[in-house]
Amino acid sequence: LIQTLQKTALLEDRYSNIAIVNCDQNTGDRNSDGGAFSVVFRADDSASKRQVALKFFDPDYSSSDMLRRMDMFIRESELLNRLKGKQKCIQLIEPINHFDLSITHPVSKQSLTVPCHYIAIEWVDSDILDLFNNKQNYSVKERLESFRQIVLSVFTLHRNKIYHRDL
Repeated sequence: LIQTLQKTALLEDRYSNIAIVNCDQNTGDRNSDGGAFSVVFRADDSASKRQVALKFFDPDYSSSDMLRRMDMFIRESELLNRLKGKQKCIQLIEPINHFDLSITHPVSKQSLTVPCHYIAIEWVDSDILDLFNNKQNYSVKERLESFRQIVLSVFTLHRNKIYHRDL
């Protein structure tokens, strides 16, 4: 998937310059901050005229809970769709879609098409982990402003009856 998408000039007639973000591009190994369900790419979107994150569901076939993980991936798309237009929330650009990945067996030359499900969301350059891991590089005022933005975001979620169990 990684090599195919990075070689694809234009995905779905809108996404270009596709680059892997949370995995090693050669091995596919997940980075330490890789996320639970997705292989994430950054891409340029000609329709929205901005960068987006393409989050592809990672079907961990060794896992016994793949159906539960897929349900959670679908739920993420549904929740983001409910938050469209809400301030302080990442915006869904495109709900669940799929990319047909063609795989050819190297010996038998038989082909198989695998539907790879993904969502597109707005790209955010900042990373909250950077703030926590490098807090000494931020002034008290910057840290307090970040905290304020987090509280406002959580308030927006709660106002829309979305509750994150990790908070």
